[in-house]
Amino acid sequence: MAGVVLIAVFAVSSRPGWGRLRSFGSAVFEARSPEIPSHAAVVFVTKPSAFAAAFLKGEDLLFAGLADVPDRSRLAQEIARRIGSRPTVMAIILGAPTAFGDLTPAFGFRVQDQTCMPLLSPNQRDLQICQCIKVAPPNQAPFH
Repeated sequence: MAGVVLIAVFAVSSRPGWGRLRSFGSAVFEARSPEIPSHAAVVFVTKPSAFAAAFLKGEDLLFAGLADVPDRSRLAQEIARRIGSRPTVMAIILGAPTAFGDLTPAFGFRVQDQTCMPLLSPNQRDLQICQCIKVAPPNQAPFH
């Protein structure tokens, strides 16, 4: 009797799809981006966006994330120093570039709105990559 019930259960059931394959297809992550200049700093200004790092093409890239970095901390100072040591800064943002005008100058750069291009990804449709200009970071008090 147990065998008949087991066969009946297998005959009418299917494995769960969890919905991901219907929405995104078989690729877990996929992104298309332009070539990044060699030795550039690639800064992930918002989250979730760091998943795109694996799809960026360029030589000797520095990756840094700004989300949740405390102001005036040693970490913020080190990130600003490393970004400043690179000849080019590229920003990965989710949303409008103008929304980050207060955040990025503290790290020594500003997003150039007119240079933003879509970073094509089925997971995040508003993801953009933007060229940045370097600015002098404001004087920050040393951390304690």
